Amino acid sequence: MKEKSTAGILGILLGGLGVHKFYLGKTGQGIIYLLFCWSFIPAIIGLIEGISYLTQSEEEFNRKWNGIKVKIESPEEKASREKRLAELESKKAEEVTKMENLISENKDRLKKELANGTLTKAAFDAEYKMWIKREMDLDKEN
Repeated sequence: MKEKSTAGILGILLGGLGVHKFYLGKTGQGIIYLLFCWSFIPAIIGLIEGISYLTQSEEEFNRKWNGIKVKIESPEEKASREKRLAELESKKAEEVTKMENLISENKDRLKKELANGTLTKAAFDAEYKMWIKREMDLDKEN
């Protein structure tokens, strides 16, 4: 994979010899630069190209020189994605709240049943621990 910083530095320092072109796989262009290096025109072009490589975004450089196609998201697609994400986060928050309420209600129910004598201490301890564990698991997830 070709690096934009390497291509840029080669273009600036050795652009007159076409080294950056060889590095980028443009052998024919590199040979032309070599043939005309005596005129210093390739050095000027190499300098400009080197600066150009360094100022390009990684996405643009990779798309052009590494054949990596990066899908650029339109503003509408980004807004739609962000809206879906917000909806999912809202639904998750609702589900977490429901689960927190369920845990709290069951813990309160168990305490009342223990106080009324309709639940043994052993049964209370076993079920209460289960709700505490669910509460801790929910806290870990969020």
